[in-house]
Amino acid sequence: MFTGAYRYTKNCKVQHSIGSKRIFPLLKLSKELKELEANKLIKRIIHDEYPLWIEYKPTTYCLSMQPIIEEMIKWGRQHRIKIKEK
Repeated sequence: MFTGAYRYTKNCKVQHSIGSKRIFPLLKLSKELKELEANKLIKRIIHDEYPLWIEYKPTTYCLSMQPIIEEMIKWGRQHRIKIKEK
């Protein structure tokens, strides 16, 4: 999310590789994108070209969470090490 803009089809390919069924991951991704947009975390950009394509970009508000998420990742890695020590 913090690395820049994504096209819907690119997100579908990523999501499809995670899910086991073909249609469910696409519907779930669409719903999640709408929720992220409603929460002002992403901006939906419709490019009126042929073929029509949609791009999603993180908002400034979303990017303000980056330090928090990086700290959570750091904590999670340290936690894994601590668990393995036992």
